[in-house]
Amino acid sequence: MPFASFLSGFLAAYTRVQAYYMLLTDEFPPFAFATRDYPVNVTLAPGRLNRLAVLFRLILAVPAAIVSGAALAGWCLLGFFIWLLVLVTGRVPGALFDATTALVCYYMRYAAYVWMLTSAYPSGLFGDQPSPTEPQEAYQQGAYPGETAWPPPPAPVSGGVFDRTAPAAAPVSTSPQQGLVLSAGARRVMVLFLVLGVMVILGSGVAGAIAASQTSRSTNTAVALTQAHDTLGARLQQFQQQTTACTSGAVTARLSCLQAADDQAADAFEAFATRLDGLTFSSTSSRAAAADLGRVSHDVASALRGLASASSAEEYQQRATGIVQPLSTWDARYQGLANTL
Repeated sequence: MPFASFLSGFLAAYTRVQAYYMLLTDEFPPFAFATRDYPVNVTLAPGRLNRLAVLFRLILAVPAAIVSGAALAGWCLLGFFIWLLVLVTGRVPGALFDATTALVCYYMRYAAYVWMLTSAYPSGLFGDQPSPTEPQEAYQQGAYPGETAWPPPPAPVSGGVFDRTAPAAAPVSTSPQQGLVLSAGARRVMVLFLVLGVMVILGSGVAGAIAASQTSRSTNTAVALTQAHDTLGARLQQFQQQTTACTSGAVTARLSCLQAADDQAADAFEAFATRLDGLTFSSTSSRAAAADLGRVSHDVASALRGLASASSAEEYQQRATGIVQPLSTWDARYQGLANTL
C-alpha cells in the first residue's frame, strides 16, 4: 500500500529527527525515509485493521495523547538542563538516556496508532516486559517489540559521546520480540517527566484561563465604556438642540435657557464619570487612563456648572471661553483610554 509505505517512512524519519533533537545520538539524521546505517531505526508492518477500532481511533487515542504530551512537556521543561549536562559531561547519563529512549519510542508508537499504521495500542512508556523465552540480561539494551529496533542490527549504538554498547558478557540481542527494560532509575526519571509535564499542562491551562478571563473582562469593559460614551453623546446632542432653541427672546430669557442646558450637560458628564468609576480595568495603564478621564469629566462638569451660575451675560461669555480647553482635553483622554483597551 503506497500510502501506508509513505506514512511509515515519514514516521521513521520523524523519529530519527526527534531522537537527534533529544540528544540520543550525535549523528545528523539523513534526508531519507529508509536507512539501516543510522543508529535509530523504525520497523513497521502495516496490515489489516479492525473497522470498529478505526471508527473510534481518535477517541481511543486520547489517553495515550495525554500521557505522551505530558511526558514530552516534562522533557522539554528540563531540555535546557539536559543539554547543559551533556555539554559539560560529554554524555547522557544511563537512566536519562533510557527514559528518553522509551519516551521517543512511546511517542512513535502513539503516532503509528493514530496514523492507523498498527492496531497495537501504545505501550512501553515505563519499559517493555521481557519475553519469557529470552534471558533477562538480553533485554537491558535491546529493541522495542515489533515496531522499533533500538539500536538497529547488526550492532548496538556506539561511538561518540553516546556510547551505549552492552558489556561483552551480556551481548545485545536485536530480536524483534525484545523490549527495553528500564531500570528503577530510568523509571524515576520518567515519573519526573510526567509530573513536570502535568504541572506544565495545568499551569498552561490556568494561565490560559486567566488570560481568557482578562480578555473577557477587557471586552466587557470596552463595551460598557462605549455605551457610556454613546449615552453622553446622545445627551450632548440634546444640549446642542436646547442651546439652538435659546437664540430667541430677551437676553435674560436666553441666558436662563442656556444655563438650564449647561446644568443638564454638567449632569451628563457627572453621570459619565460615575459610570466610569464603576468599571473594572485589568491593566495599570488602562486604570491610570480611566482615572485621568474621570478627573477631566469632573473638570468639564465644574466648568459647565460655572456657566450655569453666571449672574450676567457678560460673565457667562467670559466663563464660556474657559470651557473649550477641558472639552478638548476630555476628547483626548477618552481616545487614550479607548486605545488601551
